[in-house]
Amino acid sequence: SQLLPLFGREPCTLAVLSARVGSIGDNRAGGWYGYRASKAALNMLLKCAAIELARRAPGVKLLAFHPGTVDTQLSRPFHANVPPGNVQSPELVADHLINLMNRLQPDGELSFLDWQGKPIEW
Repeated sequence: SQLLPLFGREPCTLAVLSARVGSIGDNRAGGWYGYRASKAALNMLLKCAAIELARRAPGVKLLAFHPGTVDTQLSRPFHANVPPGNVQSPELVADHLINLMNRLQPDGELSFLDWQGKPIEW
């Protein structure tokens, strides 16, 4: 509700960092209960916001963004399980996000996309 007065003046895209592990349909590994549940809850919150914004500020596009595996303190313990070449720098992921946001158009829908712009199953 704090952002609502800022929306509607010009078309804009609002991206929120989500994760593929928040996908119910894409969950093939189980585990990570708390993290998966929190990302699924975030995605539902964004879905509700997208529906509301479509009515109240139709010039807004919402994006749940999966950045992939980013070279951060959070992901470092898991790098051994990631195929070579699939760990990206924060700067590269930021570039992917900016390019993706520039391509999206307000459509009243929430998009759940990965860093390559590919849709992720809910």
